[in-house]
Amino acid sequence: MKIKAERAEGLTRLYAQKKGAQKRGSITSRNNTLEEIEREYFRRVERYLDTSSGECWLRRPEIAELVCAALRYFQGQRYLVKAWVVMPNHVHAVVWPMPGCTVSGIVQSWKRQTAREANKLLRRTGLAFWQPEPFDHWIRNDEEHARCCRYVVNNPVKAGLCAVPQTWRWSSAWQKPA
Repeated sequence: MKIKAERAEGLTRLYAQKKGAQKRGSITSRNNTLEEIEREYFRRVERYLDTSSGECWLRRPEIAELVCAALRYFQGQRYLVKAWVVMPNHVHAVVWPMPGCTVSGIVQSWKRQTAREANKLLRRTGLAFWQPEPFDHWIRNDEEHARCCRYVVNNPVKAGLCAVPQTWRWSSAWQKPA
């Protein structure tokens, strides 16, 4: 993917600059620059995903619904999902693990269960359904938590899939019509 290659080039330049600065004995602002590279990478990936590019298996209602069911399955037992959305080609969730559970274990469980069932529906065998690495972000305060939840539920609106979050069926914001 072009976006990954450009990220790798930016990181290579950053580390070369850092190495050169160490040899000269000067100080660099590595963290800020690294954060900027990572932030821009994830912004570009999000913009790409919002175009509904690539395989959009989650656009199929039966597959989107099985992912929704997985997100809700252990709600209150293994985790609290504060906000979630199933997009045509990716998923967002704001999750708080319960004691004894980890985010990586929760995500692995969701992916394993949904991949198995989705591949059955798609009549696929031996092929990966999900990308190998998820993007996770530690939420550090209530303000950031609220911002992340807003981002998640508004993602279908931002992508042009609906006018308001409450009308996107595969979301924690969905309000079933009366």
